[in-house]
Amino acid sequence: MGVVYLAERADGQYRKQVAIKLINSDLAGESVLRRFRNERQVLATLEHPNIARLIDGGVTADGCLYFRDGVRGRSSHRYLV
Repeated sequence: MGVVYLAERADGQYRKQVAIKLINSDLAGESVLRRFRNERQVLATLEHPNIARLIDGGVTADGCLYFRDGVRGRSSHRYLV
């Protein structure tokens, strides 16, 4: 459904890592976009120390995205194969 990147603030004001989830809205159908918006809304309501919180979300010229706290951990790919 999307791709997730680990990113770090680069302007030198302070250090912060975030996870950026991005989907290409041109390639995704309306049902995928609806699920993405619902996922973002659910994350906005969750507040728990073991769940990465939503920082921000929006739309770029070529896709939808949101930012979450960056979390170090194992890749889920090894569990999906």
